[in-house]
Amino acid sequence: MKNRSDKNYNLVLCGGGALGAFQAGVIKAFSEIGVSIGCVSGASIGALNAAVVASSSTLKHAANTLESIWMSLAEKSPDASSAVLQTGLLSKNNIKRIICNFCDNSAFDKGISFYVSLYPKESSITRFVELITTSFTDEDTPESDYLLIQELAPEDRIKAIVASACLPWFYGSEKINGKIYTDGGQGRFHSRKGNTPAEPVIKNNRESTTIVAHLESDSPWNRFDYTDSTIIEIRPIPPLSKDFTDIFDFTKNKILSYMSQGYDNTMKTMTKIADFMNSLNYLDSVFSKQIEISKELNSSSLKVENAMQKIKNLKRT
Repeated sequence: MKNRSDKNYNLVLCGGGALGAFQAGVIKAFSEIGVSIGCVSGASIGALNAAVVASSSTLKHAANTLESIWMSLAEKSPDASSAVLQTGLLSKNNIKRIICNFCDNSAFDKGISFYVSLYPKESSITRFVELITTSFTDEDTPESDYLLIQELAPEDRIKAIVASACLPWFYGSEKINGKIYTDGGQGRFHSRKGNTPAEPVIKNNRESTTIVAHLESDSPWNRFDYTDSTIIEIRPIPPLSKDFTDIFDFTKNKILSYMSQGYDNTMKTMTKIADFMNSLNYLDSVFSKQIEISKELNSSSLKVENAMQKIKNLKRT
C-alpha cells in the first residue's frame, strides 16, 4: 500500500455494528495525512472494514470504497425506528454480497497482512448464555482466534469475514478448517480483547506503531497490557452510542454523522501527535546544538590554556 509516509503502521479496527461507519472516516483521514498501513486486523464490523483496507491498492481507494459501502447501507436502511428491522443489513447474505461486490479476493494475496478475530462456537445457546452470564459476573468469555486471511483458501476467506461481521445471534456461524466460528468480538468480553484484535498485529509486527480505532469511547481495553509496544488510540469523542440499539441504526443521518466524526477525531488525534513529535524534534535539535556549542567552548578553552602555559614557559626562560 503506497502512501507518502515511509513508516508502516499496524491498524486495529474494532466492532460495533452501524457505528463502524466511524472507521470509514478514520481511513479517509489517514489517506489525506499520508499514513501507510503495513498490517490490519478487524473484529465484527471492523473485519468488513479491514477487508476493504487489505484488498485496496491505496488508502485513498479504500476510503472511497468504504464511503460507497456505508452510504449503500444507509440507503437500504428501513425508514423505521425499530432496530430489529435493520438487523438484516448485517445478515450473512448481505455481508457476503458486500464483500463480493467491493473486495477482490485475489487482491488479499498481493496486499498487506490481514487478521480476522473469530469466536469458536460450541452451540448458539451455549455461547449466548455464556455472554449473558459474563455481563453479570467477573467470569470472562474464552479467547477469540485470530486467523490470517492470506493463509486461508479463497472460499474460507469470505467465510471468515462473514462469520465475524454478521450478527452472531441472528445469522449463525461459518465452518472454517473444521472449526465453527462466529463474531470474534465476543472473545474476552470484559476486556474487549476479542473485539480489539491487537494481539496478532503486535505479535507479528512488534516494531511498528499500532493504531487502534475504537467504536466505544469508554472501551475497557487497555493499551498498557502491551508495555513493549507503541500504541495510538482513536476513541470517539463524544461517544457515538447512547444505547445498545444504536449499533443497529443505519439511517443516513447517523451514518453520515459517524463518518464525519471518525474523520474529525482522527485528524485531531494525529495532529496532536504530530505537534508533540515536532516539539520533541525541536528539543532534540536544541540539545544537539548545545552539545556542539559546549564542545566548541571546551576546545577554545583548551586552546587558551595551552597558550597561557606557553606564555608561562617563556617567562621562566
